[in-house]
Amino acid sequence: MEKIIALVEPGAKLVRQWSLGGGISCTMTAVEIELPDGERQKLVVRKVGEWSFENYPNSAKNEYELLRYLDGSGIPVAVPRLVDLSCEVLDRPYLVLNYVEGSPDLSVQDRTVRVTIMAEHLARIHSVDVAHPALRFMKPSGINIRPAGETMNEELQESRIRSVLEAFFPKVTENTYTFRHGDYWPGNLVWE
Repeated sequence: MEKIIALVEPGAKLVRQWSLGGGISCTMTAVEIELPDGERQKLVVRKVGEWSFENYPNSAKNEYELLRYLDGSGIPVAVPRLVDLSCEVLDRPYLVLNYVEGSPDLSVQDRTVRVTIMAEHLARIHSVDVAHPALRFMKPSGINIRPAGETMNEELQESRIRSVLEAFFPKVTENTYTFRHGDYWPGNLVWE
C-alpha cells in the first residue's frame, strides 16, 4: 500500500488500512493517509478480481476512464485518482478512488424520497452521451445475469435479488442502446 500511496500522493504516509466488503468483481482496501501538510485523506484501492481480469482484462483502464468522464459530467461517482495496469505493485490491475463514507441501508424509511432521488440520478445516467470516447469500450450487449460465485453476499441480499431477477428475466425485452448502470439498487448506492 505504501508504494501505491507514493504514486497517488508523493510524500504521504500510510496511517491505516482495512478491507471493504461487498465487492463482487474486485477486492477493495480502504487506506487512510496523512499528507505532508498533516491533512488526512481516505482512499480506496480497488483491485480487479480474478474472474473480471480473465474475462475483461482492460476493466481497470476502462473503469478509470469512464469514472473520469462521469465525474466531469456531474454524475456522482467515486473520483478516480490512479489506474495501474502494470501488475508490478499488485498481481492484477487496480484503481485508486476517493473514499466515500457509507454502509448498506436497505430500510424503507423515506421510500418516496429515495425512489425519487434514485429515478432522477438514473435519468441523468441514461442521458450520458454513448458516443463519447470514454465509452468506446462499451458495446450494446444482450441482457444477462452474471453467474453466481461460490458464495453469495447475503449482507447485500444477493440470493434474494438473484431469485427475483431470474423469475423476471424471461419477460425482459431490449430497449434502444443507452448508457445504463448495471447494478443500480439501494444496496449499491451511497446516500448523503
